[in-house]
Amino acid sequence: MANSMSGQQAVSMDARGRISFPMQFRNVIGESLYVSPDTRYRGYLVVRSEEGFNAYRKFLYEDGIAKGMDPEDVDDDVRDFAKDTAMLSPDKNGRITLTEGLIEHAGLSGKVVVIGVGDYAEIWDADKLAAYEKRRTEEKAKRRAKLDAERKARLEQEGL
Repeated sequence: MANSMSGQQAVSMDARGRISFPMQFRNVIGESLYVSPDTRYRGYLVVRSEEGFNAYRKFLYEDGIAKGMDPEDVDDDVRDFAKDTAMLSPDKNGRITLTEGLIEHAGLSGKVVVIGVGDYAEIWDADKLAAYEKRRTEEKAKRRAKLDAERKARLEQEGL
């Protein structure tokens, strides 16, 4: 059994909110899928194993405490994360039924993309993912152009 996921697969979501969760990702995560809204508020879903869910919940707590947050606020953040997570098991055809809240968070429509990201997977609306990737590519190009201009200026100053 592999322990890391990569790649992406386009799937369809039916009117009941069911998607076919890719077998290669289920082989890594297992048959109990913990599906959460992303904590970066970018509008996608994160799918983890039970172990991954518990580790991330622990990370949220420890990270909040390390940042000096009020322990009650940290507890609330961890509670909200757990409350908004659905534990789903694929049916005999490998489909999972997403909750209305998860569908709403990610703005999912008929076309969905599942992406392997190491030890977890992401579920994106296909159009939202395309727009996000386009924006990221444009931002990277701007940063690269700025770095190139700075490098060129330094080299010119040094007479190279």
